[in-house]
Formats: sequence, structure tokens, C-alpha cells
Amino acid sequence: MNEEISPINRLNLFKRTKEDSVYVLIMAALGFIPYMGAVTPIISEVVKPPIYKRFEKFLISIDEQLQDLENRIDNFNKKEILEDPAFFSILIHASQIALRTHQEEKLEALQNAIINSALKLSPDDDLQLTFLNYIDTFTILHIKLLDLYNTPKSQEWVEKLVGSFNEHEETNDSIRFVSGEAYFYLFPEFDGKYYIIENVIRDLYNKGLINVPNANGGGIYYIFEIDKETYRITPSVREIGQKFLSYISPPEILE
Repeated sequence: MNEEISPINRLNLFKRTKEDSVYVLIMAALGFIPYMGAVTPIISEVVKPPIYKRFEKFLISIDEQLQDLENRIDNFNKKEILEDPAFFSILIHASQIALRTHQEEKLEALQNAIINSALKLSPDDDLQLTFLNYIDTFTILHIKLLDLYNTPKSQEWVEKLVGSFNEHEETNDSIRFVSGEAYFYLFPEFDGKYYIIENVIRDLYNKGLINVPNANGGGIYYIFEIDKETYRITPSVREIGQKFLSYISPPEILE
């Protein structure tokens, strides 16, 4: 009976010029190099499609970050982390998503998620998988809007926005923009494409990541209000949305 080989010991099965353990482990797990004597597709070391070059860069970066953590943090052991079944499942899932995307913002979010998972700074396993699926299915606009709503603005930022167009209403407490011009100003690539912005906002709301006043009354796209005291924007980000943003952001320990 064949003895089961742990993930880290699979490294000894390959004769390669690279010593990037994460690269070798993930490529083996996804069936791109020989594993356990089976004949599986091999990616040419000479001629590689751009998608695999990008994927290779992603995996090597993860490996380098894990090694850096081991060098900088007491009691952080890269080998033990790679032996952890829960972490390895997250690593595999995130890597599969990375293989399907070319967008640098998503690749960066996936890297941050993996590192947060390795540092045990992430939520429970089920929520991590949910968040990874969000990265997979969200557009970059989803992430940008969520970050926009979550980040307090400066007075200068608000004044510049207000001075850019006249369609807004002011009270003692807030500044409310009554059309989509605020979104078009902030995201000029979507100028006039109100349906895209509204669909993204509604998706964030339906997934429970943001609070939107009167969301069921229609016109979700027109809600954009800034609190004059806190300089925070409505829609506001719920706790689950904040956890998602934290999960896909660089851990504070590395700043």
C-alpha cells in the first residue's frame, strides 16, 4: 500500500531548476507537472502562454511572501503552514481563481487573502471561501465602490467633488448628490453607463455588504450622500463588507 505523501514532501518528487515550493505544489495539484508517477500535461519551460507566465509569477510571489514572513516573524513556519490542510485548501482555491483572471487588482486581492490566511488573520474557513468566490465573480468596480464607501474622505476631496458640478443638495448635516454625476466623475470610464453602476451597487446590497436607504424603492443608483462631520459616504459598508475588504488588503503587520 502506498504511503500518503504530505504536500511539502511532494517537492522531492520533482527535478526542477526552481525551488519555489508553492509553485511546485500548486502546479502539481492542478495537474501541470508529473505527480506520483502519473503522466500529466507538462507546461513547456521554453514556450509558455502568457496566462501561465502570469500564473507562475503569482505563485512565486506567494512563495516569496511566505518565506519573508518566516524570516521576519517568530513562530511562523512556512513548512508547517503548507502542511496545514485548511490553509492548503484556501491556497488551492485562490490559485484556481488566479488562473482564470488577468486583472492585476484581483491577483493582488488573492495574494493578500492567502497571506492573511497564513497569518491566521482571516475569518473562518466557510467565510474565506465565500470571500474568495466574491473575488472571482466581482468586477473591479465592485471592489472600488466598496472601498469608496468604506474609506473616510478628506475635506479637500469633498470640496473638489462638490466643485466639479452643480447637481447636489446640501443640508446642515450632509451633501447629497441627486444624479449619477458623482459616480461618473469618480469613474469616468463608466460615464453614461448608469445601468452598470446601479447593478453593481445592487449586487453589493443583495450580498449584504452595504446598507442602502430605501433600496427597495428604486433609484438605488442615485443614492450618494456625504456626511459633513465624518466625510463618510452613504451607502455605508456593513461589518461583513469591512471583513471582506480587510481580507483582501495587505495585513497591517507588513506595513
